[in-house]
Amino acid sequence: MTALKALIDADIITYRVGYAADKKVYMPTVNGIVYDTLTSAAEVKEFKAQHLGEDIEIERQLVVQPLDHCLTMVRTSLLAIQDVVGSNHELYLTGRGNFRLQLATIAKYKGNRSEFERPTHYADIREYMQRVWGARVIDDQEADDEIGIRAYEINEGSEEKAVVVSIDKDLDTVAGFHYNFVTGAKYKISDEQAIRCFYLQLLTGDRTDNITGIKGIGPKTAEKILGDIRREKQLWIAVRDAWDAHYPDGVPCEDGRTISVTEALLETGRLLWIRRERNESLWEPPV
Repeated sequence: MTALKALIDADIITYRVGYAADKKVYMPTVNGIVYDTLTSAAEVKEFKAQHLGEDIEIERQLVVQPLDHCLTMVRTSLLAIQDVVGSNHELYLTGRGNFRLQLATIAKYKGNRSEFERPTHYADIREYMQRVWGARVIDDQEADDEIGIRAYEINEGSEEKAVVVSIDKDLDTVAGFHYNFVTGAKYKISDEQAIRCFYLQLLTGDRTDNITGIKGIGPKTAEKILGDIRREKQLWIAVRDAWDAHYPDGVPCEDGRTISVTEALLETGRLLWIRRERNESLWEPPV
């Protein structure tokens, strides 16, 4: 039986568990009368509809679960992952610095996020995973890059097989075994599927990281554009042609500048590419 090495995206666990411990509640007042607490944005919307035209005030409050409860959820999550992929694992957290921050000019990389949006127990969760579970903090790049590098190192250089443990679809650009610990899905990405996933992202971008891609292009349209193309050079040509068609006058940037499609595609590819080798050069399109 092949030995498995689980490569765990600990950033995802940090945020999922951290936000689960931060409960937002809403305290509604109508015409000076306090109503029962609401526990979701959907309930707030329904409440406003029921009291349309009245004097409504809604105060948002944050109810934070105790740290011990939060760390128990982290432990439970990791033990559940172990039950599926085994205890031979490596955990990775993103640390300081990220080369992508200097590359992004079309839109600020992860500019749609804020460090102030981090969950209350963010630092404590990370410290716990480092101290108890041996999580490594990766500086100057992202945890995803280290997971990609380690996956290829393990799969090409040992008798073990790497299993990428995450819910992040970005990591589907990494060939090999994958385990989605939320849905329970276990699947394998071939080299061909991994590179196709990357070119799909060149069309759609990555909204989570504020990488725009071609505005208006979603996954279904991207699949139609690539059709049944399999060779990387032809995938590149199809993507480049789509960008040329959508941006005949160049690609607008947040700062008001306009850059060429060639520049925009190079930047987008370098932002999206998950590294596969140590000291790897920035991504270049196929020649």
